[in-house]
Amino acid sequence: MTQDNENEVFAKQLENAVDNPEETARRIQKKSGVKPGVFSVIWDFIKSYNAKDAGVSDEAWLADQFAKPDYTDAFSSQDERVAVAKGIVQGVEDYENAKKSLRSHIEDLHGSRESWLARQINIGAEANNEDPAKYADEIAKGLEDAVIENAALVLDDGEAE
Repeated sequence: MTQDNENEVFAKQLENAVDNPEETARRIQKKSGVKPGVFSVIWDFIKSYNAKDAGVSDEAWLADQFAKPDYTDAFSSQDERVAVAKGIVQGVEDYENAKKSLRSHIEDLHGSRESWLARQINIGAEANNEDPAKYADEIAKGLEDAVIENAALVLDDGEAE
């Protein structure tokens, strides 16, 4: 298959995924092994979060969500619910902080995305006592694998065209 044909097939798959979100969600559920209805659970979480009292911390809100009867089999104790909630909230905060750091690096310091990323790789390599080049290669490989897996999950229906 030529590069033009491959690009055409990819464009068609992407268009189908966007035009048929329910089918795409069904395919993702099937291929990832998640239980049917997980996307409605996510939607319920989003609606509940939007209605959350501002005085309730994100960790407390999420731990309370996990305490609902729907999740009794998912957690063995209140301590586990709190620990998982804390980890999720910390992950979201880390992501948001990284976005702010990148934006500041670009807008305030007039740096490039590349120089910001190089600095973050150096920080990570130092924290993990690794050579920055090896650490960068591991990140690149992980990202490449994730892109391939996600593209297959979202775009490839596993059926011959």
